[in-house]
Amino acid sequence: MGAFLSASAQDINASKLLWSASANINQADGKQTAYPCIFATNGGQAITWSQQGGADITIYNVTSVEGSWPDVAKDGQYLFHVVSGSLAGTFSFSRASGNLQLHAQLNFNGKPNFDFVFLIDTVTPQP
Repeated sequence: MGAFLSASAQDINASKLLWSASANINQADGKQTAYPCIFATNGGQAITWSQQGGADITIYNVTSVEGSWPDVAKDGQYLFHVVSGSLAGTFSFSRASGNLQLHAQLNFNGKPNFDFVFLIDTVTPQP
């Protein structure tokens, strides 16, 4: 898990990257579920979440960022503060001991609504 395909370093804040997940873990009950989906980051501008083979797409505008991660092939972390309509929260991308994950925490109208960790299998540059 946590493969990265690229000949050069990719900076999460400057590159367009595709993060492919195979499963998620509900932080409320700890249950892991197969859940293939793709997150596309566009530097510090937007994150697109594609689910159900592209049938369900949500675009989150990035309002601010925290951290520095100049090479996603190495361990690091980067936090995006995001908003999409009545949803607001954070997407925290990280790699630790070679394992990639995305911790998504979202609030709906200011109330906690969504807290999942997505297990990322690959991260690749967007075409």
